[in-house]
Amino acid sequence: MAATPYSAHEFLGLIFSSKAVSIWNHETGPVFWYAAGVPGPFYVNTEKLIGADQSAALLDAINGIVGDASLNPEAKSEAVREAVLKSYRSNDVFQRIVATMIETSPFPISEIDLISGGERRDWFFSVPFAEELGLDHLYIFKNGDVYRRAGEKSNHAGMRCVHISDLINNAASYFDKWLPILADHKMDLLGTISVINRGQVGMDRLKEADVKVHTLKSIDLPLFSELAQSGLIPQSSSDEISLYFKSKEDWARQYILARPEVFGLDAGLDAKSKERLQFFLAQDPWGLEPQAQETFKTLRAAL
Repeated sequence: MAATPYSAHEFLGLIFSSKAVSIWNHETGPVFWYAAGVPGPFYVNTEKLIGADQSAALLDAINGIVGDASLNPEAKSEAVREAVLKSYRSNDVFQRIVATMIETSPFPISEIDLISGGERRDWFFSVPFAEELGLDHLYIFKNGDVYRRAGEKSNHAGMRCVHISDLINNAASYFDKWLPILADHKMDLLGTISVINRGQVGMDRLKEADVKVHTLKSIDLPLFSELAQSGLIPQSSSDEISLYFKSKEDWARQYILARPEVFGLDAGLDAKSKERLQFFLAQDPWGLEPQAQETFKTLRAAL
């Protein structure tokens, strides 16, 4: 499809308008909870770039396919392909994101043999990326299964691969799953393209492992400064996030320590957020409890 790639300014606007990046209301809360079991003032949901309703429907479809024990990896992969491409072909925004990924890719198409993507959100973007370039797609499942439509597993050795992901955070999925699985199949990894990069930890880990990385946008301090300068967020939000990037502990002391209400218990935390709050209270990873014993006591009593 001949979709028009986004300009940098257009893509910035899309990130904000789609709520792919959400910023909390520091006056009322609730704070966001990250997979590491710590709170923060913003959250990244890359798949929302294509629209919240459509992304939720597509993720539900993929979850249903992956969770169907009656299907083998080939049948699951073919069903995922059909679901993703149906969504992709109905959505101009989706098409423009993939067009932007292709246009800005640092990897010459002539040097790529196939595209890989990992279960589940990577497939949102890896499947149409491969389709647009007419390349094979390698579906990587978390249990170690792989499937490539054009051939058997034994034929993967030596193929030059670019891995497509939705988000690079701390790169745990890369090091725990995708990179070892690609290495086991003797793939020649040229590098990876991610729609969004959150922070620097994952990027640094991948670069230290000699993995070439390209992302459309980094969710970092310059991005929030740019959002404020464009009038998309208030300067107070940019100032708060600047403090968060400089010192998470100082951010917590200023914005959340004396305010148990912003932890979201009254609003009804989902199970995952509650589990992360429990971890935070038990482990106190930032060493905050000595200064906030009453807040910690209140939160423990409310759980």
